[in-house]
Amino acid sequence: GRGRLPVESLAVLPVVHSLVFLFGSAGVAMQEAAIALLGRARENLKELGRFSAMLGGAATAALALPAFTPLRLAWFRDVSGLSPELSALAAAPVMIMVLQPALTLLLSFQRAILMVERRTRPITYATLLEVGGIVAGLAAGIHGFAWVGVRAAAAAYVLGRVLSVAYLAGAVARRPPPPCDPA
Repeated sequence: GRGRLPVESLAVLPVVHSLVFLFGSAGVAMQEAAIALLGRARENLKELGRFSAMLGGAATAALALPAFTPLRLAWFRDVSGLSPELSALAAAPVMIMVLQPALTLLLSFQRAILMVERRTRPITYATLLEVGGIVAGLAAGIHGFAWVGVRAAAAAYVLGRVLSVAYLAGAVARRPPPPCDPA
């Protein structure tokens, strides 16, 4: 609301966010599936990783269609009911957020690995880092670069998610010691 075109940005942001979430929702569900299927010693890590990468690529490619093709006009005007002006304003934020479905899937997969290993502290830190990245990204986009509000928000969401995924990559790479066999 403090960026350029605040009323228009606030009108467009829910439409943009819902479109991105539509393609990223599989990533949210991946966390539960990976927890159930991973195995205590990461037995199924390779298969789940391959499936996650495939699903993340497919979701991102699917979002790229309304982001970079004329399908965006049909989505924003016909389905969402935005005016031509607001439809034009919504295009760039979706392009900025095109990797968000893959990032969401990767984040859910990383969280699942850590949960199965009962190492949840890094998840808390990654969430704090993501929120901090969003706040810093919004401040920089709006006050530093004077971007239109919805573009600053889109960039901030991506920045926060990238920071979270990058942090968890280190935590996942540090494997815990194997459990002791009481036999």
